[in-house]
Amino acid sequence: MQELCDKLNSHLPCKSQEDVDTISNMLKEYFDKHPEHKIYWSREIFIDSGFKDEMCIKMLITSVDIHFVPSDDQTEHPGIIVRYKYER
Repeated sequence: MQELCDKLNSHLPCKSQEDVDTISNMLKEYFDKHPEHKIYWSREIFIDSGFKDEMCIKMLITSVDIHFVPSDDQTEHPGIIVRYKYER
C-alpha cells in the first residue's frame, strides 16, 4: 500500500493533464482489484473544501501540501487517505 501511495505522490502536485490521468488510472486499477477499499479525505481537508468532493479533488491535484497515505486502520477503513502533509 505504501508503494502505491509513493507512486501516486510522485505525480503531486499535478503539473499536467498527464499527471491527473496517471493518478486516475492507478487509482482505478487499484480499486478494481480491491473493491472493498476506499479513498478517504482527512477531516481537515473535507472541512477546508466546504464538504465538497469536487473541491477536495481540486485541492489534491493543485496543492503542494497534500498527499496520499495508507489508511491507519485497514480493518475498519481499508484503503487510502488523502491528508495534509503535516497531519499525523
